Amino acid sequence: CGAKPVFADIQADTLNINPAEIERKITAKTKAILPVDFAGLPADLDTIREIAARHHLVVIEDAAHAMGAEYRRKKVGNISDMTVFSFHPVKAITTGEGGMVLTNDADLANRLRTFRHHGIHYNSEKPWQYKISQLGYNFRLSDIHCVLGLGACRRKF
Repeated sequence: CGAKPVFADIQADTLNINPAEIERKITAKTKAILPVDFAGLPADLDTIREIAARHHLVVIEDAAHAMGAEYRRKKVGNISDMTVFSFHPVKAITTGEGGMVLTNDADLANRLRTFRHHGIHYNSEKPWQYKISQLGYNFRLSDIHCVLGLGACRRKF
């Protein structure tokens, strides 16, 4: 995609990204902020979202270790523009591999669905008609992987 990651330092007390460092790293080329919820502890999402709003940036939260976590009485996955969870074998829920992206933005959700399904855009009135409207990949879980995930959910939650 041509993106170049720029790293910002962390806070010593939380090991999460330091919002003041984020602010110092933003340039005209910056498109998104990607905080990582370290060891299940959510980053300072309110401050990060304020910074993102001031600079018209998207917040993509890496919550791979924060499944079920809360930030100020809100479940992680309902706060950032997009939140990514991992289903790797060492995570709370596993499908053997893979993950999930959550968003409350309908446009982003449609773009993500298209991206994960070979870039195919379906005609809602005639679902047998479709076109490849963008670059995409095969990022869908197989049925077998889904069964593993369902089993993990029943054991954990």
